[in-house]
Amino acid sequence: MRNVAVIGAGRDELTAIVCIDYDAVGHWAERRAVSYSSYADLSQMPEVQALVAGVLAHVNETQPVGLRVNRFVNLHKDFDADDGEITRTRKLKRNVIESTYAPVIEALYGTAPEITFDAPILYEDGRRGSVRRTLRICEVKR
Repeated sequence: MRNVAVIGAGRDELTAIVCIDYDAVGHWAERRAVSYSSYADLSQMPEVQALVAGVLAHVNETQPVGLRVNRFVNLHKDFDADDGEITRTRKLKRNVIESTYAPVIEALYGTAPEITFDAPILYEDGRRGSVRRTLRICEVKR
């Protein structure tokens, strides 16, 4: 995992928005003959989601019950400074992430197995747009 935003302030449990490390996970997938076409495609592969769930389960073993992540979503892209989600020194901007991904966060606390999300895009020429993505909501094994 490259970046993880753990969500849970004012809620009964913790969830996470995960950004995979494209190079490391891509290499892992290639060694296992898991084919993919892009970051977005790789992040939603069931094998990759199982890998991330396993890592989160391992981290959970070191945490008290109240600090364990229960559900997560692999984001279709990494957090980006150009999108205002992180600083140039790679620190998460929680307020921007919580605002931008509010529908995803709500889905993490719901019961649906996935969310279709209109992800904002900032083009190099300054124009804004969106792309529709379907993200799977995953459980962390206890």
